[in-house]
Amino acid sequence: MKLRNNDHARQYVHVVRQVKNRRATVKADGERPNRPRPQGDNGERRQSNRGPRRPQRTNTPVEKHEQTTRPHVRKDKLQIIPLGGLGEIGKNMTIFQYGDDIVVLDAGLAFPENDMLGVDIVIPDMSYLIEHKDKVRAVVITHGHEDHIGSLAYLLKEVNVPVYATNLVCGLIEGKLKEHHVKS
Repeated sequence: MKLRNNDHARQYVHVVRQVKNRRATVKADGERPNRPRPQGDNGERRQSNRGPRRPQRTNTPVEKHEQTTRPHVRKDKLQIIPLGGLGEIGKNMTIFQYGDDIVVLDAGLAFPENDMLGVDIVIPDMSYLIEHKDKVRAVVITHGHEDHIGSLAYLLKEVNVPVYATNLVCGLIEGKLKEHHVKS
């Protein structure tokens, strides 16, 4: 602990505190002096006053129960397929597919780099969704930034599905769909 008096000279103070029925000196920077721990009669550590100890675990072998095989209810696996936004800024679109159901998370765009002359926007490759448009159940939008809703109008021109978002984001999406002449 550091103390400063009126002429700003630093003084270090040693704090003495009681720790588990023994005294320990604690220095200002938190170091403890290296002292031997108190031991019992046979050289083992002394018990503290914390109450009864738990029984020690033994290394006895445990009988293995017979493993029962469960029948698989569904053999389908959850597939998470990022179409964009992975390792880049923009074009956020991820597909969650389970069996014959697809849910799309976000439908964003990216703005072109300086070397992409004549390109206005960059959207994810939606060919997988267009091929499997009968399996797409919904689009979920996380928030209203362009990198999350920018390509939604292009997706909804090809796939007719409900869009789930908060009220504010729904307002932003409605404006974007009117701009692209897509009925909401």
